[in-house]
Amino acid sequence: MTQEIRPLAPQEPGRPTPEAHDEPAPGLRILWGRMALLAVALVGAFAAGRITAPDPSAGALTETRQELDAARAEAADLRARLEAEVGADQAPAPEETTEAEEPAEPAVEGRVHVVEAGQTLRSIALKYYEDATLDDVIAEANGITDPEQLSVGTELVIPKRPEL
Repeated sequence: MTQEIRPLAPQEPGRPTPEAHDEPAPGLRILWGRMALLAVALVGAFAAGRITAPDPSAGALTETRQELDAARAEAADLRARLEAEVGADQAPAPEETTEAEEPAEPAVEGRVHVVEAGQTLRSIALKYYEDATLDDVIAEANGITDPEQLSVGTELVIPKRPEL
């Protein structure tokens, strides 16, 4: 015993009935199978393009290797010319020219600190001694008369903390 439910009020002219919402409007019917097929085709075309495209870094790598080989050849040529002019016994050995020199031992026993941007003698003393007033100890050990002339990259000897 099923009953059909009907609206109590009569339908207004031009207003769609509830059944009209179940079907799409003419011309707007979307075929989802075709949309999925189009999406798969686009993804496949993108993947095929990525796979078959040449690697742009391969040319740069080859060029860099050629430059490195040219630099090595030039270094060997310069080394040979140096040996010919100075003599083989006085020319530096190839391994000595590629290694960095060992830093010299500080004249005053302690550590070496390289000044960074924004540092002052007071901030360095605070870092090593936990007392900014000992900046004069660092200045004296390094022969600094004007603490304002401290420049970035300067190597400072940090002596042991003085006994107070």
